[in-house]
Amino acid sequence: SISELYCNQALGQFVWNKILDIGQIKPNDNIYIIPSGIFNRLSIENLTLDSKSPISDQYTINRISSFHNINTNNYLYSSDDTCVAYGDIDYTGSDYLKTNDNKTLNSNPVAILDRRQLGGLSSTLEVVKTIAKTISNTRMIVGKNANESAFNQLSNNSPEILFMGTHGFNYEYSEISDKDREYLLGKYRDRKLSDEEQSMYTSGLFMAKSNSDNILTDGMLTANEVGFCNLDNTKLAVLSACSTAMDTTSTEGVYGLQRGFKIAAVKSIIASLWDVDEYATRLLMGEFFRNYTKGCTKYEALKKAQNYVRKYKSNDIFNPV
Repeated sequence: SISELYCNQALGQFVWNKILDIGQIKPNDNIYIIPSGIFNRLSIENLTLDSKSPISDQYTINRISSFHNINTNNYLYSSDDTCVAYGDIDYTGSDYLKTNDNKTLNSNPVAILDRRQLGGLSSTLEVVKTIAKTISNTRMIVGKNANESAFNQLSNNSPEILFMGTHGFNYEYSEISDKDREYLLGKYRDRKLSDEEQSMYTSGLFMAKSNSDNILTDGMLTANEVGFCNLDNTKLAVLSACSTAMDTTSTEGVYGLQRGFKIAAVKSIIASLWDVDEYATRLLMGEFFRNYTKGCTKYEALKKAQNYVRKYKSNDIFNPV
């Protein structure tokens, strides 16, 4: 259904034709978009006008959150940049699964408190290794060490580049049981929370579970908890997990992981609008970091990586070479 959406020529023309006409936009022009409402849930830069290729093949389209980002949002890679990369996370201790049968980083609500539902993402270890090869100042955090305590230690001492290869969760408040609400919201469970506030508690990333029963180290890194950290040294955070760009939208933007990392003062974020295939993500992330460290802007690096995955051919997609 996602492929049909982004190959829908009528939808692409409906969204873009008037914009291109009124703006008298020419091929290779730079276009900056500040999404609002439903457009936070749609990658309009990947819609098509001709059913053959995304519009971003014809124009340079930059998605930003405010006007002041226009001149400050490229953040080119520097050889002095440090990187912290999380991957191959141990979600369940002795029950940790080394394989994921459906090959999808699934954001199914039944996994919210039943960590046995989370398949291991061994492919993220390959991505982390690739990052370490291309960025010499990389600290890999894997297995049981990839827990919330390690993440919290980044506060006030964050790297320039942060990679999170894991499972994401994004739950509608109404689909969570009373018990799970009590667990996620803690002392705020009896408060009347707005939809936006609820989303900061019900979206996040799965990390390794610490030995502590403390909700701050339970292995569920919520958007709300991210917002308590100071990551102002981080110029690029890559949230390589399911639906990390999705959540409640309002006139103030998106409430969820994106907002959590923005509150934490991260300068730029790469996130996903849907559930993602594990091995396609491995290909995409590897190519992105290779391009980014060769001098491409993050936009150029991501675009090249996307084109690489689109054209990728293999007899066995689950064992890419």
